[in-house]
Amino acid sequence: MPTTRPLSATDFAAEMVALDRRSHERAFKRLAGLIRADPDDAMRIARTLLGKPETRPLAAAMLGQVSTVDEEHVTEVGERLVGLLDDEDADVLEAAIIGLGHAASHGYEMAHGARTRILALGRHRSVHVRGAVARALPFPDHEEEALDLLRGLSADRSADVRDWATFGLANSEARDEATVSALVARLDDRHRATRIGAIDGLALRGHPLAKDAMEREIARGDVDFILEEAARLVGVAIDGDDDMTARTAIVVTAGILDDHPDWPEWQRSVRGRTAAKRLAPDE
Repeated sequence: MPTTRPLSATDFAAEMVALDRRSHERAFKRLAGLIRADPDDAMRIARTLLGKPETRPLAAAMLGQVSTVDEEHVTEVGERLVGLLDDEDADVLEAAIIGLGHAASHGYEMAHGARTRILALGRHRSVHVRGAVARALPFPDHEEEALDLLRGLSADRSADVRDWATFGLANSEARDEATVSALVARLDDRHRATRIGAIDGLALRGHPLAKDAMEREIARGDVDFILEEAARLVGVAIDGDDDMTARTAIVVTAGILDDHPDWPEWQRSVRGRTAAKRLAPDE
């Protein structure tokens, strides 16, 4: 019986280059499909591609994705990606940092030195590397350093970097004056997603400026799920939203106030749940 010849790493790299020229989305789907179908084969190909500078960015991207579907490889993935943090190619650095973020969220315990290196890369000249760092932060054992870097990146000249950094600040548990001030500063950002992230972060902290900023944003139209979530927290009605009464009740009964002692725990327990579930009695 004839056997199927293993996919050549060289052939796969050439295929990805051709796909990416036509559509980045199609290239990503091809990559994700290979990894889901056979993570072991994807690792084989990635190891080979790491050996050539021109295919190293693809290899790094593959490694990060493998860790999201097969945790058996997470340690090897993490170690190989850490080894790329001193690479001079910005594309390699970007892929390695994002990949390490994936690996860390799937069980890889990154060494202190690797996290320190990533923090240093937050000031890289490449906007793509800075953006990757903003996506990867914060780190628990570098919390203040990470938050300080995120606050700085939230004012980056790149809208994409500002967006990721603001998202990171908004979803952290930091409630210090510097973090809140950084979020407030983004309420008038020219980039809409960054503004929405700031509103969400301030709403989560019960900040008085969140409501007015929310109303201005709703008046502009184009309401998305993040804006809806923030509206729930500050009790701002959105036209046609029949669940507003329940959402407002959440705000009233949950004690969304700066000095409310149970606020952090409440935030963790309800984030991402529907209004009905939030108001339902505990079983």
